[in-house]
Amino acid sequence: MSELSRSREAFRAYLLRMAEDADLAIAFASAYETMNGEERDAQLSVLDEELATLDVPAVAVLGPLFAVEEDLERRAAIAARLPSPLSTTMVSFATKGAPRRLVLAERVYLDFIGATVVTMNETLACTRVPLTRLADLEVLLAAELTATPLEAIIDELAEAVVRMVRRAPPPRELLRHASLFNVASHALAVTAVAS
Repeated sequence: MSELSRSREAFRAYLLRMAEDADLAIAFASAYETMNGEERDAQLSVLDEELATLDVPAVAVLGPLFAVEEDLERRAAIAARLPSPLSTTMVSFATKGAPRRLVLAERVYLDFIGATVVTMNETLACTRVPLTRLADLEVLLAAELTATPLEAIIDELAEAVVRMVRRAPPPRELLRHASLFNVASHALAVTAVAS
């Protein structure tokens, strides 16, 4: 067996294990995230070939890549490769005590989430965590997260955006969730464009 054949078989075995091993999927997505656009396109082409012959759900391999991909065109291309749309299930959490943090998260696959963490201070500070697990996010934030109804989180964020919009534009990271805000989404979009 040639070196190329052995490498391909190892890669295929890795892809198969990603369906059940969150750590492998996170590592794969992290490696993908370091690639430039041309390398990402090439990786997606290779994955198209491999997924056509592997017995692994496409979402197990492509879901983590979708979560870290920021290019809208490439995100749409990844989503189009999936047999059905990625889950848009939103979950939300909040911390108790100071600093107050609100988390808007999308379930990606298995126990993966993509999260936007908003720290409530005089201004809103946002951090995007494209791919993680809830337990890892709690470790990262050094805080326990409590499941909180999405509507309550949106109301609290909308009030904060309205209070601060005259002083400073809201963080661009909130634009990912602007559609959740109804009327407030207009303020988010207008102030982000103005900044």
